[in-house]
Amino acid sequence: MNKRLTFTCWKPKCRKKYTLFREITGEQELIVACPYCLTEGVVDLAPYRKPGRIVLRGVAASATASDFEIILPDVVPTREAQG
Repeated sequence: MNKRLTFTCWKPKCRKKYTLFREITGEQELIVACPYCLTEGVVDLAPYRKPGRIVLRGVAASATASDFEIILPDVVPTREAQG
């Protein structure tokens, strides 16, 4: 799913908000770069991931590993990339 997301730079001297068009997949983390200070940041998607449910004619079907929903806040915080 492609979506325009708003991020906050993790770096204390920057802390600016910026938007990026990103594809949201089953990955647990996104790597983003602040366009203002050019610092890489990491977004952990695990806290925002909710299991999805498939419903067929009122009966819940078994969910597979690819069935998920991500509910993100309006502004997604980032953290320092380790490495």
